[in-house]
Amino acid sequence: MDNISKETYVMPLPEERNYKNDLLTLIPAFEKKLIEREPFIRTQLLFMFAKHHYFYIGEPGVGKTYFCKTIFSCVIDAVFWEIQMTKGTTEKKLWGEDLSDPLSLVNAHFVFFDEMYKGKDEILVSLLSFLNERYYTVNGKAVKVNLVCAVGASNEFPQGEMVKPFDDRFMGRDEIKRIQTRDNRKKFINKQFDTSKDLPLYLCLDDIEYCYEEATKVVMTEEFEFIYLKLMETTIKEGVDCSDRKYG
Repeated sequence: MDNISKETYVMPLPEERNYKNDLLTLIPAFEKKLIEREPFIRTQLLFMFAKHHYFYIGEPGVGKTYFCKTIFSCVIDAVFWEIQMTKGTTEKKLWGEDLSDPLSLVNAHFVFFDEMYKGKDEILVSLLSFLNERYYTVNGKAVKVNLVCAVGASNEFPQGEMVKPFDDRFMGRDEIKRIQTRDNRKKFINKQFDTSKDLPLYLCLDDIEYCYEEATKVVMTEEFEFIYLKLMETTIKEGVDCSDRKYG
């Protein structure tokens, strides 16, 4: 299937789509754009549909932001928002002065926090309810946000007291490395990959919501329940740091 622009794409209704076929079309398209990122493509799409957050670790220049922008670009009606966090990041800079602005963090669907843990503790604390409960407190009142999926990133493995509460919010964590093989480095420097912004098909926010609601109807079998409980018991016994909230 040839790539087409967002402007010319005709969006089918959720009940008319075959999401398995859609993903089997999108994944190879992303693989042509993102060199040596095959496992991350599948995982990030899964987390997008599950409305869960992910954290990437990788040295500067490995394309963490570009990767996320590319994946989320398949959602045609979504707002993508990003920020480089520093000790100088203020609440006003983070949330903006006008919460009704359609491009503000409150109204964003996909968010990228680069160097997230470099923000001050009080700024990070304000993000906990934003990530988990999907609201932001203004003058003591909870304001609902549009967040679907957030991505945090860091150039090194994060440390400090603020890391633990965020581990429960970021359900997945992975390391993105530099391009490993000579052949792929050759493709990269010669731009032998798809640099266009177009895709063979697109999704919309209603598609994510539809799949998310359908997933709630899945019943856990006794066999799966047994395996999952065994996994919990084993990780606890082995001292793996994972909270009950994350297991839930």
